[in-house]
Amino acid sequence: MDFKFDDFGFKNIKKELREKVPIKKLFNPMFMKSFTKSCSFEEFIFKSGLVNSNKEVTEVAFKAIPEKDLDKYIYKNTKFSSWKAMCIKAEMEYWKSQYKSKGMQLFKE
Repeated sequence: MDFKFDDFGFKNIKKELREKVPIKKLFNPMFMKSFTKSCSFEEFIFKSGLVNSNKEVTEVAFKAIPEKDLDKYIYKNTKFSSWKAMCIKAEMEYWKSQYKSKGMQLFKE
């Protein structure tokens, strides 16, 4: 008897993981309260002094921050060693919540 593995579900997961998730969804208030001393991503960035805006953190203003400076700020003010490490954790938390809401478990807890 031959078995054929149906990988359709895995292909969908891979496709979803490649999608770009908006930064406000990744660094939502729950994530920020859990991993920083700020209630929002904008507040966290404003506290850094790395942006020149008083009103909002725009994508352009955020992208203008040198990664080296952002890494230093994150290292001093979070449990993460760098911006990349913080992003990886945020992505994991985001996708875990997305699949949990669909009754699926993406990561073993």
